[in-house]
Amino acid sequence: MSYLDYCFDHYPLGSQWRDKGTGTVYTIESLNVADSLTVIVHFTSEHSARYLPATSVKAEMERL
Repeated sequence: MSYLDYCFDHYPLGSQWRDKGTGTVYTIESLNVADSLTVIVHFTSEHSARYLPATSVKAEMERL
């Protein structure tokens, strides 16, 4: 399984996540490939957007 496959399996489009610090609920809109080892997860909420490297998602967000 490639790293990109892993990211699509663990961070599915449309899934909802809560920011552990602010409590804001976000939805994953897209996964953007920066290079073979970097995937950026694009989250949106009602009022904002957030971009995180896939390696940081579980530290900062919790899946609902």
